[in-house]
Amino acid sequence: MKRKDKEEIIYSEDEISERLAILEEIKKKVETFDEKKLQFGTNPITELSPDEKSKPFYALIGALLSTKTCETLRLKVMNNLIEHYKKLTPEIMSKASEDILNELLDGCYGKVRKIKFILECSKVIHNNYNDIVPDNIDELKKLPGIGPKLAKIICAIGFKKIEGITVDQRSLLLLHRLEWILKDTSNDNDAMKEVEEWLPKEHWNYFSKDTILFAKYLCKPNPLCDQCPLAKHYVCKYYCKKHNHHIQHLTQPYNLNLQQGKKKKIDVEVLDNMIISEDDEEHEFLSNLDLIQLSQEHQEIKDV
Repeated sequence: MKRKDKEEIIYSEDEISERLAILEEIKKKVETFDEKKLQFGTNPITELSPDEKSKPFYALIGALLSTKTCETLRLKVMNNLIEHYKKLTPEIMSKASEDILNELLDGCYGKVRKIKFILECSKVIHNNYNDIVPDNIDELKKLPGIGPKLAKIICAIGFKKIEGITVDQRSLLLLHRLEWILKDTSNDNDAMKEVEEWLPKEHWNYFSKDTILFAKYLCKPNPLCDQCPLAKHYVCKYYCKKHNHHIQHLTQPYNLNLQQGKKKKIDVEVLDNMIISEDDEEHEFLSNLDLIQLSQEHQEIKDV
């Protein structure tokens, strides 16, 4: 990856291939998590809806509740709302009492703002959209309290439409440790934009869930590196720098075109061009172990 400035980042095909290979390792690890760990985010809340038609609005309420509020509390609050109002619709929630909502949302971070947005969103959807939640990013972002991240969540969970990836504070830390985003990227929206620049769209559908869960249970602020496949393979830059290991690669970006059964001369200059420069990320191609092996092969060829 070449960083020219914050607006222009050029990714090589080799770098993207390596990131996708690392992402596959993350995916495999998450697949080993038990069912309880896999239940996260707005999904369980949306499943409380009585029918398919109601899911988009339940997804919207769940998304509005999500900011800095754990899944357990969100689910509890949603059950409180359903117990009181029976069925949640834009019309019903547009007429809800602030005092009652204040009780039902007890314990939620930013409760006052969340109540405000629930009421305002419900009124706009009821009055302007005929009680139908918009199914696209642009229209969703017009609703009070709905930014790019929440709009993507609503599209994905409520309509099964993948319009992009999402990042939270947990996965933001993971992305920094892997150096998949710029060092000064500090908010979710900027991180989402940077990742979407290089991540092929066919991987968007699982990226968010897998990176968030991986960060939640392994790549914590105090990471469990002993359980991490990325540390095991020495492909996590954070782990390698911390423990003074040379960074390895899951992919083989540089094919030396060695034919089986034949010894082919390897130009020493080729090896020189592949040597790691710790000061220049662009030349971080092969580990010292790779170079030692190649040097030995080169010496064997010379001795023949």
